[in-house]
Amino acid sequence: MSLIRIADRDHVRPLHVVLIVLVVAVVAGGCLLTSAGEPEILPDGAVSWQPDSLLWAVVRLLNLRASYPTPDGVAIKSLVLCMGAAVAAVVVVVAVARGPRRGEGISETDTIVEERPADGAGGPVVPVTRRQIHPLTGAWAFAVLYVLWSFASVTWSQPGRDIALAGSALLAMHYLWTFALGLGLSRVTARHAGHVVLVTAVATALMAVLYWRERNPVLRASYPVGNPTTLAACLIPGLILAMGAAAGFFVGRTDGSRGRRVAVALAGLAVLPLLGGAFYLTSSRGAAVGLSAAFLTVLFLALRFRGRLVVVGLAVLLALGGAAYVWQSKDAPSARGRSASMRVRLYAWQYALDLNADRVFLGQGQGGFARKGDALAVRDVLNDPQALDARVSHAHSEYLEVFADLGVVGLILFAGALGLTFRAVMLALPALPTARCRWSLILLTSAWLGLAVEEALGVGLRLPGVPTLFYTLWGLIWAMSYTRDRSPVSVLQRTPLRRGLVLGVGVLLAVPAAELARRDFAAACGQNEAIEHAEALRWDEAIARSDYAAAWRLPPQRRLVAVDRQVTVRLYAARHDYDQAMGRLQRAYQTSPPDARLIAAAQEDLERCLVRKRECLEQLAALLDKAPQFWNAGWLQFQLRELEHRLALIAQNEKEAAQYMGAAVDALDRELRRQPFHPVFAATYATMAVGQRSLDELFDIAARPLRYRRIVPVYDDFLERITEAETFTEAYEPVLDRSLQATRVDSFADWETPWAPERLRLCAMLSQAFGRHEQASSLLQEAIRLYGKLPESAPVGLASCYAELSQARFFANPSDPLPAIETAKLAVKEAPPSHIGREVIRTVNELLVLYRLAADQEDVVRDKLLAPLIGHPVPEAVDRDVANRYVILCRLLISHGTDVDMQRVQAWVERAIELDPRHPGGWELAAQLSYLRGDLTACLEALARSLQAGNDPAAVGAFVAELLSRYPDHAELQQFAAWLSREFGVSVPVPTTQPGTTTAPAASQPIMPVSEPGPPSASVPPE
Repeated sequence: MSLIRIADRDHVRPLHVVLIVLVVAVVAGGCLLTSAGEPEILPDGAVSWQPDSLLWAVVRLLNLRASYPTPDGVAIKSLVLCMGAAVAAVVVVVAVARGPRRGEGISETDTIVEERPADGAGGPVVPVTRRQIHPLTGAWAFAVLYVLWSFASVTWSQPGRDIALAGSALLAMHYLWTFALGLGLSRVTARHAGHVVLVTAVATALMAVLYWRERNPVLRASYPVGNPTTLAACLIPGLILAMGAAAGFFVGRTDGSRGRRVAVALAGLAVLPLLGGAFYLTSSRGAAVGLSAAFLTVLFLALRFRGRLVVVGLAVLLALGGAAYVWQSKDAPSARGRSASMRVRLYAWQYALDLNADRVFLGQGQGGFARKGDALAVRDVLNDPQALDARVSHAHSEYLEVFADLGVVGLILFAGALGLTFRAVMLALPALPTARCRWSLILLTSAWLGLAVEEALGVGLRLPGVPTLFYTLWGLIWAMSYTRDRSPVSVLQRTPLRRGLVLGVGVLLAVPAAELARRDFAAACGQNEAIEHAEALRWDEAIARSDYAAAWRLPPQRRLVAVDRQVTVRLYAARHDYDQAMGRLQRAYQTSPPDARLIAAAQEDLERCLVRKRECLEQLAALLDKAPQFWNAGWLQFQLRELEHRLALIAQNEKEAAQYMGAAVDALDRELRRQPFHPVFAATYATMAVGQRSLDELFDIAARPLRYRRIVPVYDDFLERITEAETFTEAYEPVLDRSLQATRVDSFADWETPWAPERLRLCAMLSQAFGRHEQASSLLQEAIRLYGKLPESAPVGLASCYAELSQARFFANPSDPLPAIETAKLAVKEAPPSHIGREVIRTVNELLVLYRLAADQEDVVRDKLLAPLIGHPVPEAVDRDVANRYVILCRLLISHGTDVDMQRVQAWVERAIELDPRHPGGWELAAQLSYLRGDLTACLEALARSLQAGNDPAAVGAFVAELLSRYPDHAELQQFAAWLSREFGVSVPVPTTQPGTTTAPAASQPIMPVSEPGPPSASVPPE
């Protein structure tokens, strides 16, 4: 029998309530929860939490009390979304499987008439007179095909099949959430879910502003989403929905009471400044483009035909203006590196096009750009090091990354799902029953399209945070755009066969999704646990955690990083085994006969080292097979080959050892092709290549990074190595002359080497190492003048050069530190407001503390040290800090062999001991000064006090051994040595020198170990 049924599409059912609760949990968790650990040191730009800070308590709560730390600190967002998708899928299939309620069964012959509101605001429902595919059905089909095409890419992703499979599984879980909401929610509950998005956006903006003000006012706002760009993207829906709420009083005149509409409008106006302020603090240009597109979409959907033409014309003009802005700004000077950020996007877009050109229709497979994109940067890095100073892990455009990964077919499917959804919205708007529903659909669609446009300039859909909102909004739009007379659930419930099929498919999708999401999060936590175990030398546990992380991380980029960490953990474990074996062998052969037990243990260590080294090589080869030229892989190869070199030397195979060392240098050379401006890599390679390349070439290689980075300690090894050569003096003269050539010409185009300022800084380091501080000052002043002739400013290099000049001036005349102080202030002034710039400032501020102590400005130093402790100053801690700075000052002056007034050094040491009687370094220096005065009794007393303060007994024993070698008949020394052996187990060897051969040393002959190395023992460079 055929019936006519009156349908109420907006009736709220238990299914809708459960899904709304899930939307609250997923959206709030995806925007607000974090999974970072407790930092041991303050992050860059951060300040200490104020005592009794309420925000700190809220942050700890949102961070789950740091109980599940992950490397990126936001992996919890992906877990919440994927778990929510699995649960939502189960809820929907259970609702379908239970069938319709009694009396609600609908047959194919029943006629459905939708109940219309009393105000008649909705447009007429136009019946479909001929068979055709509805745009919404087409969008569903395209979305399913897109996910299936991603899984199909596994077949042509060799050798990265596991990466493609993991990335496809993550993509499928995102779409599972969209389908669950789109099929399970009704129009009215989808509108309520939009309110959840707005409230969550307000809470996110509030946390972002408060965190920025109290915790990190230096950097762009990023908390709690984790990145400024993704935070700005997550605020786009909130801004659009808040604007719509504020404007609802005017556009929704026929809906609801006047008082309600006024309250909603006032609420929207109240939260707009908060959302706008948080958005402004992110300084995200891509998100600004997305917000503009969202606003234009609101106008396009709300206006009629002619108005829409105006909106389209305005969008074209804005697009042309944006392109002109990019073209003019990409090379503009930028202290914060924003122009470089713009250029790296241009490079990444080109790399995506190049990868697609290799496989136009199929693409490289899911995760293909993450595997291969960065290798293409080798051709551009020398010309634009600032733009390419980090790994290009994404295409910086979702559509171009899809184009590179899944080819033309994948891009058509993805774009088709988006376009057909928008078409379905345009068809649904006239048929919606109330103005409130139409306005909600317009706002949700505009916010969603704003995110879609923003993703043309970013890859937020491949990072935690943005996917939560994007796929949630997409599902809500599908739910509100469904204009058929029957709901999707009722259609699926129609026959037992359909119900069984939906139940089976839903379970097959939901259960693996939940398990994969759990394993992905456990793998992210495992990466952090591997580091903790490695630091505690629990290598088996560290290796197990790193193996799990490499096997189960789902995002392609994160998976590659996990494999890299897997190799690194095994490398460090193998090196620890080697060091432990060498230590045991050294102790074994100190006895006669050698200790067989220690020799056997050392042999076990070496065997374990060989096994781990072999596994490490295999994993690294697999990583490079999947991702050629992977970031830092050459450095790992270098360390592995160096370890093999040491093992070959133990086996007394010198030929094989030489081959391994050559392979190590070659590996580092390959890494330098991608990272030629990495200071550690460059200086290490230059050190290893001494004798293989000319001194002039080595200076260029070592100098390049200093334009964009600070000098690091490994440069001392490089300079010491080159000065060991017998021909150093003859080779150094042309190197110095070629560096100074730039000072004799006016134009940068006439320089013989573009790295002249940095080469002069290296020459100044050599002069300082040999105690020629005036010469070093002169060279650094010339370098500063050359920085002013560069075609592009180099603020980091200039600021570092000023810092080095302050050191040279201080060491040249430590009794007058005022010139050094003024020069250090110039370094702070020139440092850019970037991460590297702040590192330079921190280094210079540490130097300024020492200079001010040398200038008897201890009160100023105390004020500087107390400034970060406002609210909870601890005078005792400041005393200890000042004492430590006095010790560092004294050691610094002694180690550099400066002509310092030893009476002032004595006064500084006494002041350090007065401020902190438990400082071992203070007593250590007091012992050395007593020795230099010839007072061995006072020296031994100070050594005893240093041991009580916690000094290393082995270091004291080495000092006493040196004293005994000079005074072998000194009774007190012999008694002290016996006491050391008895109380601390330190064996002090009895000297064999004849008594009386050595007198008390002069002040220029310190024998106490110091924190910094002295000058290289080689020929002195020319004046």
